[in-house]
Amino acid sequence: MIKRKLLGLLGASFLTLATVSPVMAAPAPSPASGNTREAVTSEAIAPLIKEAATANGFSERLVLWDVQEGSIQVGITEPTGRERAALQKALPLPVRVTNEEPIEDMVKRTKVDGPVAIETVPSKGKPGAEQSPSLMAATASPPLIDSTPYYGGARIVRTYSSGGSNYVTQCTAGGVYTSGGSRVMATAGHCGPNGAHWYQGYRDPADGRVYVSGSMGNTYASHYGGGAIDAAMISGSSYAPSIWTSSTSSLPIAGQAAVGHGTSVCTGGSFTGFVCGGTVDLVDICVNYTDGNTVCGQDRANAAYRLVQSGDSGGPTVVNNGGSSASMAGIISGGTASGTSVYFTHINRVVNTLGVAVARY
Repeated sequence: MIKRKLLGLLGASFLTLATVSPVMAAPAPSPASGNTREAVTSEAIAPLIKEAATANGFSERLVLWDVQEGSIQVGITEPTGRERAALQKALPLPVRVTNEEPIEDMVKRTKVDGPVAIETVPSKGKPGAEQSPSLMAATASPPLIDSTPYYGGARIVRTYSSGGSNYVTQCTAGGVYTSGGSRVMATAGHCGPNGAHWYQGYRDPADGRVYVSGSMGNTYASHYGGGAIDAAMISGSSYAPSIWTSSTSSLPIAGQAAVGHGTSVCTGGSFTGFVCGGTVDLVDICVNYTDGNTVCGQDRANAAYRLVQSGDSGGPTVVNNGGSSASMAGIISGGTASGTSVYFTHINRVVNTLGVAVARY
């Protein structure tokens, strides 16, 4: 039954693959038969994996899956031998089961009592720019308080009410793209729905107030969950194709990076800061978030130290070009509780799905 469903998903060209015993090595790919990674994608295989997970009681521990050359990797939190056997029986390719930590989105959402006070404050301005006395006296620095044109890596914040409660959401600006001749700013789709209004600024946990430099703009083209990518764009302000690397330094964006297994990346979340040394080990996979949403088009990078934490969602993932510039690799989406693994939306998926291009300095 499951294999017949797979044929309906992938088409008749997959017939020879579907009849291979799951415990045997798959035949060599043949372009003529359609038996390629392009024919069997993580998205296409998702219904089968989810059905097997539900039938065998591990849907809440299902973390990720990836169709590789001739095999399928399925990541489960604390998998059992029975679950491994069930997956190999259900799926048409050899299955490799790995033990994976749960993946959380990296939004920082705070429930608050009553309306939130919003105060506009001056920024210290861009590095190297002439500073007026008021800017020199400013106490808040990037990425907390930026100045226009806004850079990637700056903190973004919005306030809203839902179900009778008030919330403050903080995420990160993900870098500048072009759309229809205009510059727009990226962030994660799960940070807010279409039409959400963002300030450039932050919430101070000490006094609960929100301090802003101005309006970052409104979300549009938001994608998240249901097997879609995790990305969105913001328009309505002035943006420049650079990313913050500290409160006093930045890197210009040189274009789009080529990202694959072994690529070294840097993350630019506004809470963790600019951190380099993450190594990509999974490319273009599907993941299940702890909030129940399935997101595809994700890459993973790992390090021995923290790369990401709550509030970094939407921030830029880049390849550092020797400290002179950076090339865009994607948009921060999620991570493990330790932050040593970061999941980000692959740059090709961002530009192709949203119809944008990476802005260059």
